[in-house]
Amino acid sequence: MAAQKTAVRKLTEDQAKELGEAFGGTVVRVNADEIDNFFLASEDEFSSNGRTHYLRLMGIGKALYDNQTDPTRVSILAAQKNTVRAVAEGVYTLRNTEGKYFYAALASRLGWEDPREFLDLTEKNGWVLSGDDEKRGLLRFSKCVAPEKLGWRPAVFADVPYLYSRPLVLSIGLYNESVDGGMRDTINTSGKFRFKMDEFASDDFRNVADALAKVAKANEDVYGQFLDALRRKLVLIEDARTLLRNAAAEKRLPRFQTSATLKYLDVLERGGEVDVLAPKTLKSMADLAEALALYGRENAKGSLASQTRAETGLFTTLFEDIYEAEGGELPPYTDLKEHVAQQG
Repeated sequence: MAAQKTAVRKLTEDQAKELGEAFGGTVVRVNADEIDNFFLASEDEFSSNGRTHYLRLMGIGKALYDNQTDPTRVSILAAQKNTVRAVAEGVYTLRNTEGKYFYAALASRLGWEDPREFLDLTEKNGWVLSGDDEKRGLLRFSKCVAPEKLGWRPAVFADVPYLYSRPLVLSIGLYNESVDGGMRDTINTSGKFRFKMDEFASDDFRNVADALAKVAKANEDVYGQFLDALRRKLVLIEDARTLLRNAAAEKRLPRFQTSATLKYLDVLERGGEVDVLAPKTLKSMADLAEALALYGRENAKGSLASQTRAETGLFTTLFEDIYEAEGGELPPYTDLKEHVAQQG
């Protein structure tokens, strides 16, 4: 094996080429004819997640591969190379600053450029990078489209897959800069808009993002009334406990989001100090919303999928329990895909 690795490391630029910086790492393109040799040569340079990604890309289960002898592993990689070669001219891999390969995807016609350039997701255009999920291979961007109220602003969210390897997901809701997260609106809208990246053009993205920004902007008054309702609603600690426990029991809020806040309420009730993430005092439901957003983000364990679930549950729970309970009037339900089609 050692002799084989030495030979493989002499791959030419046509076989494995470093392209540039994107998606939080250095992009390396590996020719489809060399994807097995590249893995054998660099296996100890892959992170655990990166190794799993690369093997899955070749249609090989990690457990199956790990249970084989070295000669059998070589044979499996060589055989599965044809599967990849039939659909792509190569693969892209991402390498972090520590030199570890942490993600892989089929090379596509979209290229490998950083989404901030390819999709113009720049601060000049109002987009901020608000999350990076290495395990799931996603970058999260947020764009606020209306003025702030109580720290929250109507916004469009974009989850962009590393190397454009999965669908790009857009949604709308409320963004809070101080917690670097949001509340995703799945009550007034259909919730999400998905792009299939192999049918994608950057102009399509801009047009859809602009259309969704109009939906978020159109809901500005509703969101303002909702936030006012949160501010007006004074909260007894026992009422807050009941709301959180009921929401968790009914699976409207994930337990990882509510459990930390329940502990925080216990500390407040005893007159103790709370951790720096939490508001100093709990006066209204608006304070509770911010505490939930903070704890939801901190306890999502780096997963944007878990964070999204928490953000969606937060909006749904508070909107149903507070806004509608106070007689708030829902706007006409907006189907995001229908709205985008009409705009087109």
